Amino acid sequence: MLSRNLYLFSMDISFILFKIFIQPLFDYCSSLFTHLDNKTDHNRLLYVFSKSIKKILNINIFNSTPDIQLKQLHNFNILPLIFRYFQHFCLFTFSLFKFNSHLPLSTSILIFNNRNKIIHPSFNNKKRKYSFSIVSSKLLSLFMYSHINSTKLSFKKHINSNLI
Repeated sequence: MLSRNLYLFSMDISFILFKIFIQPLFDYCSSLFTHLDNKTDHNRLLYVFSKSIKKILNINIFNSTPDIQLKQLHNFNILPLIFRYFQHFCLFTFSLFKFNSHLPLSTSILIFNNRNKIIHPSFNNKKRKYSFSIVSSKLLSLFMYSHINSTKLSFKKHINSNLI
């Protein structure tokens, strides 16, 4: 219905419609899509996202790199899908360690050596290499550990400023 009636709306209203109806569909459980093994499903999501931006906002991001997409979508304050997934995964991991430190998961991932550096869990196969425990511990040591005492809003600003 939205696609058929877009000609009735101005660009400002189309942008608002995109933010209200389309973007939440891609944001819902997006931290799970970070580890999507099936390339077909991943490409399908990218295609549908690109198609919706093309249809609603009249911006062609097909076959563009994420950096070019970021430049094209910057004026609309929309992140490309890859960056959105990464941002949501970082916020999810941050919330998990910050607000749920009593969980066994958060304590099992964080193993420190003598110099207070995080030791990453070992892995034997490719699937384990991209598991949540490995990726979140690397993410925590590289990106989040210095900001673990900050608020969620300031951490989100930190992610957005360093996303590129």
